[in-house]
Amino acid sequence: MPHTVTSSNYQLSAPGNLVNENLQHANLISRLAIIMMVVTVIYYGLYSFYIIDSPWQIFAMLSFTSIVSYLLVKINKLHFAKIFGLIGYNMVIYFVASSETHLTNVNLYFVTGGIAALVLYDYQEKQKSFAFISLSISLYVLARFSSFSLLPEREFTSQEVSLISLINLIVFGYVTAYLVILLLKGNYLKKEDLKRQNSELVKINKELDRFIYSSSHDLRAPLSSLLGLIQLTELEHDESLKKDYLKMMRGRISAMDLFIKEIIDYAKNARQEAEYELILLNDEIEKIIHDLKYMEGANTVTIKRTGLENLQINGDLMRVRIVLSNLISNAIKYRDPSKQNCELYISAEINADKVSIEFRDNGIGISPSHHEKIFAMFYRAHEISTGSGLGLYLVRETLNNLKGSIRIVSEVGKGSSFTITLPLEAHASL
Repeated sequence: MPHTVTSSNYQLSAPGNLVNENLQHANLISRLAIIMMVVTVIYYGLYSFYIIDSPWQIFAMLSFTSIVSYLLVKINKLHFAKIFGLIGYNMVIYFVASSETHLTNVNLYFVTGGIAALVLYDYQEKQKSFAFISLSISLYVLARFSSFSLLPEREFTSQEVSLISLINLIVFGYVTAYLVILLLKGNYLKKEDLKRQNSELVKINKELDRFIYSSSHDLRAPLSSLLGLIQLTELEHDESLKKDYLKMMRGRISAMDLFIKEIIDYAKNARQEAEYELILLNDEIEKIIHDLKYMEGANTVTIKRTGLENLQINGDLMRVRIVLSNLISNAIKYRDPSKQNCELYISAEINADKVSIEFRDNGIGISPSHHEKIFAMFYRAHEISTGSGLGLYLVRETLNNLKGSIRIVSEVGKGSSFTITLPLEAHASL
């Protein structure tokens, strides 16, 4: 059975979290602006239907405040949108409350303004929340206990007061309940995000411990071999043996260079910002094949390609190259020398908004018992393996960042097939 590997993405980097947080705040402000506009329309309709006296300036100010707040969000001026929206809302409520009797329950909306401040500002910005809550309380006191009013004072019949009071109470209840739900939802999402990050930190710490242990071994082993070969070369007088020792030294240095390259790729994939561009897959595969032509055994493997002509994706070139390079080099590294023709077939197929690329070889193959493990850090499926065990782990992690997946079908002695799936818009995430 084919084994497909995918895993969740975690965003631990500060830039990624900042983008998500700004997006959440933008959605909140937009929702509140829309709610304010809807409430304005509802009040205008009800007051018109019941022929209740209400200055047009109030509806104009509410509409203006909500529209400007919404537009400020659209141009990414979130800070100004919050300030303008909260000040504008509180001032409109003050104008209304100061021009009519407190029996209409309009003063309840100052509570809504305070809750809106708590929703829009995080704990880290608690001073701003308290400042706007203080503004709501101050305006309430001024409207309730002062006769000063910028709008003409309006008189209502007892029946109108009862009706307005009921309308205000109902609207206040629904709007405030919605704000409380938004507040609770925000706290819940932050809690879940914290759990997710803690889980990822545990994973990272375990991988870091293993990485330090294994990488120190993989770096020291070639160095120890080099020191031994240098000593042998210094003592050797036979020129042909010296050449053999130099060849072995070159092999050890190549192994170290490859391992260091994989470490660099690992670091880039984990931390480097994504840079999107149009990638011609066939051209990139051609470049990788050219780069690997001096790899041991590369000249014995015939590489054939189908379905890649003019195929392009919009993605992160560095990460796409990491995936392609590792899969092609693995096919060369684990070729079957006992076979007369060593071959690698690379084929592609587009499905809706995704592209699937298969790397099928006739190499030594991998036992099904290893299929679940080969994507783990530093895991080696073959005793003859000279690699670091980072390659397929790096492929999987990179594909996770590209919103992709990988599937393996392999049998010992017959070869392996690795199929990767990438979105045509292969946006990477940190």
